[in-house]
Amino acid sequence: MIGVGQDITEAKQAQAAQSQLAAELTQFIDTANAPIFGVDIGGRVSEWNQQAVNITGFAKDEVMGRDLVAEFITDDYKDSVRGVLKDALQGNETANYEFPLYTKDGRRIEVLLNATTRRDIDGNIVGVLGVGQDITELRQKDAALRQAQKMEAIGQLTGGIAHDFNNLLMVIGGNLRFLQQDVPGLSADSSAMLNDALDAARDGAELTERLLAFSRTRILKPVVVGVEDMVSKFVRFLARTLGENVRLETAHQDRGACLTVDRVQLENALLNLALNSRDSMESSGTITIMTARYQQEDSDPLALGLPVGSYARLTVADTGKGIDAKVIPHVFEPFFTTKEVGRGSGLGLSMVYGFTQQSGGACRVDETGPTGTKISLFFPASDVAVSAVPPASVEVSSLEGRKRVLIAEDDDRVRRITVRDVNSLGYQVIEVEDAAAARRVLSARDDIDMLLSDVLMPGDMDGFQLAEWTRASHPTVKVLLVSGYTKGTGGESDAFPLLEKPYELKDLAKALEKCFDVGA
Repeated sequence: MIGVGQDITEAKQAQAAQSQLAAELTQFIDTANAPIFGVDIGGRVSEWNQQAVNITGFAKDEVMGRDLVAEFITDDYKDSVRGVLKDALQGNETANYEFPLYTKDGRRIEVLLNATTRRDIDGNIVGVLGVGQDITELRQKDAALRQAQKMEAIGQLTGGIAHDFNNLLMVIGGNLRFLQQDVPGLSADSSAMLNDALDAARDGAELTERLLAFSRTRILKPVVVGVEDMVSKFVRFLARTLGENVRLETAHQDRGACLTVDRVQLENALLNLALNSRDSMESSGTITIMTARYQQEDSDPLALGLPVGSYARLTVADTGKGIDAKVIPHVFEPFFTTKEVGRGSGLGLSMVYGFTQQSGGACRVDETGPTGTKISLFFPASDVAVSAVPPASVEVSSLEGRKRVLIAEDDDRVRRITVRDVNSLGYQVIEVEDAAAARRVLSARDDIDMLLSDVLMPGDMDGFQLAEWTRASHPTVKVLLVSGYTKGTGGESDAFPLLEKPYELKDLAKALEKCFDVGA
């Protein structure tokens, strides 16, 4: 009798120990800092800890007994996840497997999973236990970094192409102008052909301007802008552009916000977004331009890659057909378009991207779907109030005597065009091919009135450095820089006047006169 009692006592003690161990395991699973879930041999959810609740939004009683793969895994991963679970049910465990889950509110989150075979006390396989990690934010940052690196590489390529193309346009346009001026008695047909060629050169200049906008090398003229006032005035212009079937609305979350930005380029960016919205709505629907403040924190929830600080946010929302999710990573790339041939160059959104980046901001597709798209632009907010006093106009006076201009340009054909243009405006000219030669001339002569230099030149000194050396060594010599590609963010040009290639003769004349008269 005593032996039987001892056996019962030991059995009860063993059962109590197992119950305590099971309770401790359950408590460990439920309080673990990682999402843990289990499925039985039929693939139905049998375990769902608190962290799994936190990342998915589904309470435990909402998922228990439901088919994990059929109801919670995205369609493109169903077969793959079934394979992982099947392997684990056969004793083949899987480590560091990435797959997406749907949350209760419809979001897609990325999970890193270790799938472990689950056995009963006798060693029989009864299911799979998955220990996961929410890597959504990590993958978003990885994707943002890859996208930024790709866009940076494309920007460098397009900027370099635009520089070379601008030099070609200078030669083509300049020589066509000289032919128009110098060849007497041209027939109507010949004049028409020359005009067509000049128009084509101007179109090419517009194309390179768009490429430079994407590569963040366009010359910007930032001013303090009141966001609400700018949008209100712009909407009146935009209404006439979009047509009667498009309804325009505005919404200002925070009034009085200001930013320092190139106003013309900002309006061009909003125009590009609005035109895209109109096309997506097939010319009928509602476009809303919204303004708000945005505070960038260390966590960077929108993956904008911006420094911590205060920003102005401008959003263009439409009621169009939306953007395909597979297309979104490419929408800001130059020449990428989903429009029919002839309906778009694919440079509109790339211009917007380059402009926001060059302005110290960012842009992103906020939302898209069958009910429309939202695209937001972010710019550093300004603490400076908009001045109510308009800037004084500059009086351009006639030149006294013939000024002597030193032209530094490495491209022989462009230099010949520049020399002829400057001579035609009544200036004396000395020409050199690089910064070293320009320094020798400036050091040997004291009758140089102005340095007219290209920015990108071969050798140890570029145009900006030559300009700085000239200002320090010969402070009475005026400086005018010329370039089709500044290679940087445009900040270097703030210290010196800079004329963009290719330019019209009247633009060159105005720039030269302004340098002498204003004392720039």
